Amino acid sequence: MVGSMECPLLPDEVMSSTIQYLLIGGYAAAHAATAIRKHDAEGSIVLLTAEDHLPYERPPLSKDLLFEEDFKPEETLAKPQSFYDEQKITVRTGAWVKSIDRAAKTVALENGENLTYENLLLAPGAGVREPKFEGSDYGNVFYLRKLEDSQKIRGAINRGGPAVVIGGSYLGLEIASGCLKKGLDVTVIDSHSGPWSKFASPQLQNWRYDHSLRFRSGGHWFEAEFGAGQRERPRSR
Repeated sequence: MVGSMECPLLPDEVMSSTIQYLLIGGYAAAHAATAIRKHDAEGSIVLLTAEDHLPYERPPLSKDLLFEEDFKPEETLAKPQSFYDEQKITVRTGAWVKSIDRAAKTVALENGENLTYENLLLAPGAGVREPKFEGSDYGNVFYLRKLEDSQKIRGAINRGGPAVVIGGSYLGLEIASGCLKKGLDVTVIDSHSGPWSKFASPQLQNWRYDHSLRFRSGGHWFEAEFGAGQRERPRSR
């Protein structure tokens, strides 16, 4: 775990009192907590994140963390633990919210805790879309959203072999380009006529022809053939 908190429960003083600023999310919530502290030096701030790490930046997940061998996961952190300690910001990792009662101003966590707040900020971000097709649950099919996802994809890239990327926009082509530089045989599948089709010129879309990138378009789903014995893929929440 990268910068994870070991305490299973929130401090007693937080549990027994109203939290002035309760933030739910990751990177955006971390920066919001920092900004709040600049304007309120004493108010209690608690940040809940469902992931098992301190809030981190996501752009490196498709860049440095994926392709740079010497890049460490902790380099993605928005702030180190020492910062939150100094600023008296309580960060709780692995905290799954079960329900929110806005009338009563309470948040129930899956572990049974109930928190009372004065101000609530929801900044959880979006989840990854997982298309369903034959083979989508195989062990060599990955989705990029979290730090662990990037690390799994990095391992697959280092093992080599042909790669298929679903999605021909920024992230898809960014990953495809990195895979090409690693010497992989890459195919990009997208439902549109070409990469960056919504905003790129024909000249820019033809970038793929100069970089040995195969592009398949027109379909909204596909059936893939994957290696035998890889049907089991650990599912994270």
